[in-house]
Amino acid sequence: PASSFWSRPADSASVHDMGGSIVPMFVERGTANVYDFARNEVPGATDRDRGYWRDVGTLDSYHEAHMDLISVHPIFNLYNSEWPIITLPPTLPPAKFVENGTARESMIDSGSIVSGADVLRSVVSNDVRILSGSKVEGSVILPGVRIGRNAVVRNAITAGQPVTQGSLVKPGDRGFLAAALGPGMRAVTVPVSAASAVAGFVFPGDHVDLVLTQSVPGGGDGPPLKVSETVIRNLRVLATDQRTDNQVGDDGKTVVKTFSNVTVEATPKIAEKIAVAQTIGELSLSLRSLADDSSQLEQAIASGAIDVPSDPKAEKAMLARADDAPIAGDPTFSTGADVSRFQRSSVPGKPPAQNTDSSTGAPAGAVIQGPVVRVARGNAVTLVPVGGK
Repeated sequence: PASSFWSRPADSASVHDMGGSIVPMFVERGTANVYDFARNEVPGATDRDRGYWRDVGTLDSYHEAHMDLISVHPIFNLYNSEWPIITLPPTLPPAKFVENGTARESMIDSGSIVSGADVLRSVVSNDVRILSGSKVEGSVILPGVRIGRNAVVRNAITAGQPVTQGSLVKPGDRGFLAAALGPGMRAVTVPVSAASAVAGFVFPGDHVDLVLTQSVPGGGDGPPLKVSETVIRNLRVLATDQRTDNQVGDDGKTVVKTFSNVTVEATPKIAEKIAVAQTIGELSLSLRSLADDSSQLEQAIASGAIDVPSDPKAEKAMLARADDAPIAGDPTFSTGADVSRFQRSSVPGKPPAQNTDSSTGAPAGAVIQGPVVRVARGNAVTLVPVGGK
C-alpha cells in the first residue's frame, strides 16, 4: 500500500523522480497500473489537445509547458468550459493594470499589479508587482516576486530561481538598449516635433505607425501634389529622446512631456527605408491601439498569409515574431483632394511636346497669318512672318 511506501526510510539511491525512482519501484513490486491518456475522452477536447501530456520534471520543461499555455492556439486549452480545471487559488483581488501597464499573450494571476510596465508572452503568478518602465518577456514569474522600475527581464524566471540583479538590465546600464532589442533588429532614431509625435503621448513600449508627408511637384504648371503615406506599421518604441523608461511624478502618475527624437525597433531593411524617408519629407507618428496587433495577427492566420506550424515550439516562436514585427508592405496614402476639393489628386503633368519649324520658330504645320517675306536659299524657300527672324 501507499502508506507503507511513504513510511519507508529515505533511500539514498533514489533520485526522487516519478519516472526515475517511484514508478520503477512499483513495477518491481508488481503493483503498477497503466492509464492510457491517449484514450481518455474529455468533453470539449479537440484533435489538437486530445491526449495532452507534459513531463515537467526539469526547469526547461516546466518553462516550455507554461509557454504552451499562452500561445494564440494553445495545445492544451485551459478555457474548456465543458471540462473546467478546478484549482484552489489564494483569496486575492483581481489583477490590476495601471499607468498604461500592458500584457499581451500572457496570463496574469490574481493579486498582481502591472504598473506602467509591458508584459509579453509570460505567465505571472499571484501577488506579483511589476513597476513602471519594466519589460518582462518570455518569463514565468512565481508568486510574490517584486520587479522594480525600469528593468528588462528576458530570461525565463523558473522554479526556485530568485530575481537577482544579475538577471536584470536597467536604463543607464551598459548595453541596455541592445538588451531591449529583439534578435536581428536595429534601433533607429526619428526626429519629431510635438505636433508629429502625438503631443508627447507616446511612451517606450508603445507601437506606432510611421507617416510620411511630402509635396510632389511633377513637371507641369500648378501647385504640387500634397500627399501623406503610411510607410511603416507596427514599430515598437524603444526610447523618447534619451529616456528608455516612463518617468513617474510625485503623484505616482506617468509624466507626459514632448520630445524631439524617438528611437524605434526595425529590421535592417526597414531601417534603410526610414533613413531615406527622412530625406523625402516630414515624418509623423501614429499611435496604434493595443488591440491592433492581435486582430491583425488573427486576420493574417485566417487569410492564410501566415502558416501556423504544427510543432508547438515553432508555432510559439513564429507567432511571437509576427506579433511584434514591423510591417513595410502595402502602404496606404491620402492626397490633398481627399481632404479638400480645391486640392490636386495627382502630380501636375507635363504639357505635350510640340515640334517646331526651325526656320520660323512656330509649331510645325501651323498656318502663318499676316504679311510674310519669301526667302529663297537655292532651291529651299522659307516663309518668314514680317518681324520674324
